[in-house]
This record gives sequence, C-alpha cells and structure tokens, in this order.
Amino acid sequence: MTPAGSVFEVRAPASSANLGPGFDCLALALGLYNTLKVTVLRPGESPELEIVGEGATALASGAENLTLVAMRRLATAYGRELPPLAIRMCNAVPLGRGLGSSAAAIAAGLVAASAVLGVDDDPASLLRVALTLEAHPDNVAAALWGGFTIGALHAAGALVHRISPPPDLRAVLLIPDQCSSTAESRTLLPATTLRGDAIFNASRVALLAAAFAESRFDLLGVAMDDRLHQPYRSEGFPYLTAAIDAARQAGAHGAALSGAGTSVIALASSHFGQIERAFSEVALGYGLTARTCVLPIDPRGTRRCTPAA
Repeated sequence: MTPAGSVFEVRAPASSANLGPGFDCLALALGLYNTLKVTVLRPGESPELEIVGEGATALASGAENLTLVAMRRLATAYGRELPPLAIRMCNAVPLGRGLGSSAAAIAAGLVAASAVLGVDDDPASLLRVALTLEAHPDNVAAALWGGFTIGALHAAGALVHRISPPPDLRAVLLIPDQCSSTAESRTLLPATTLRGDAIFNASRVALLAAAFAESRFDLLGVAMDDRLHQPYRSEGFPYLTAAIDAARQAGAHGAALSGAGTSVIALASSHFGQIERAFSEVALGYGLTARTCVLPIDPRGTRRCTPAA
C-alpha cells in the first residue's frame, strides 16, 4: 500500500479504434493525454476530486465518475479498499469524438489504483477488470499497452497483441465540435452483415496488421477501407467520405472514421500541414466547426510518472 502523503501522476493516452475495417478489435494509442495527480490522504481525511480541461463541466464529479468506478472495481477484484484520495484530473482527450475518452478514464483509474494498492499493473491483468466496464478490447487495449493493438475476445477473456508502429508515422485528426455517443452511432448499423462485406473487411484487417508490422505505408490506403460500419455511420457524418478522400489526395497514406466518430483520422509520414488544410476545407464546405491537429503515436500506454516539481 502506498503510504499517506505520497503523490504521483498517471498519464493515459487517447486512442483511435477501428481504423477503418477493424471494428471493435483494432486501435491505435495517440499522443494526447488525460493526467491524474493522486495524493494519498490519511485515514479519516475527506476524499477530493477536481476535474479541469475537457469535460470539466460534463463529467460526473462524485462516486459515479468513471475513473473512480474503475479504481474501486480494481480494489474489489483484490478484496481491498482504497484509502481516501485527493485526485486532480486534467483532461486533454475530448469527449464524444471517437478518441477513446472513456478508455483513457478507465485505464488511468486502473493504473492509479494499482499504484495505491501496490498490486500488479501488468496490462493483461488490468484488462480483465477493464472489460467489466468496456465491452470490447479496442480502445482500452490501446490505452493500456500503447502502440497499435489487436484485441480478440475468447472464452477465457481477451487476448491482445501489440505492434510497435513505425516511428515516423503520425495521426492527423479532424475533430469536430459536434459530439456523438457510441451507442447512438451503433443504431445506424444493420443487424446482419453480407458475406461479401465480411470477406472484404477480413482481408483489410489482415492487410492493416501487416502494414503496421512491416512499416508498409503503401498498404494503408486499401487496408483502411471498410464496409461494416463507415457506409452506415456516414449518414450521421455526411462529411466523412469527403474528408477521407481529401486527406488521401493531400498525402495521407490512409484515413478513416475515428472510432464511432465524430473525428476523422488520417495516417501520414509527411505532408501534415497539407492534410490539416484539406481537412479544414472539407469542414468549411460542410459548415462544420472543427479543429485539426497532428499527433505522434503513443508507444507506452498508460503509466505512472513522477509529478513535475
């Protein structure tokens, strides 16, 4: 157990799931972070939670806060109780934009709780608890492991394989002000899938994994195509097809809807400014208020670190 008076920080990255064809199984960790500053209080002191940054006025600030729920869930898994804590939550990951804000909240809570309790913080151990809060191992796997992750559910739980992305690969993002929930976005999807579409996506998922494993940027354009969810979600995001086409014409290797939207992600190793401008022009043409940014791929996942002096 971490002693009273101890102070530490946990950083959890944003993530982009699906990347086109990898519905609910592929994700990429991004260099944009939520940070927890945790102070272990003495018994009898009152817990505190302060939220600043993204979601400061929207996120629950009581016991139902997702990070706190994750922390208690881990403690329960070990038959333990957490001591009182003072937590300052500084969020840079926007909510409802398909950038894994919930996964970052869960991963941060699990790593923080493991540090407080002095228990195993191995990502595979934490994932078992995370899956009681998230139904599929895409964003949360990327948030815990970092890099490019492949998550597969099976009878015994989940298996995650991590691939280190090429060091010169970057994510260029179009992030609309418009929000969307995953649950709402899924209502646009059909209940059944055509065999041809399933075969199409299976081939693209295999190609996408090979592209990351072998640094084959030339494969990404075809590998990030999709027939399972993007054609249907584009009804809610009419700018999607134009944004993907514009990013590729501007020099991106491939592009896709980020998670369940509303953001669009392009993967590139150059021409970053041109891709941002192309995204901005599409947003302007659709009357969409949005911002763009270029992010590195996070290689390490959620981790404990010493706070700056």
